[in-house]
Amino acid sequence: MIWATEGQAQASKVMPVLSQLIKQANGNWKPDWNSVGTKHVIDVYNYRIKGRKSRYVRYFLAFKSKEVRNEFMKEHIALVLEAKELL
Repeated sequence: MIWATEGQAQASKVMPVLSQLIKQANGNWKPDWNSVGTKHVIDVYNYRIKGRKSRYVRYFLAFKSKEVRNEFMKEHIALVLEAKELL
């Protein structure tokens, strides 16, 4: 795959790892983006990593609870920072 930037290329290497870690953290839970229920997500805004709630906007880093999200951020912040260009 050819990426437009070196940052995107580096971030793409981390995405599969994050995908597996998200699945491990959430167990069988999957976000239902068609429902109005709250999802706890990790967002990148102005290159800053933030935990927040979302109901309608899809996020790659979505979690079943605030506690799971916060623990994920604490344990895997380095990987999230590496992937932020694609988040």
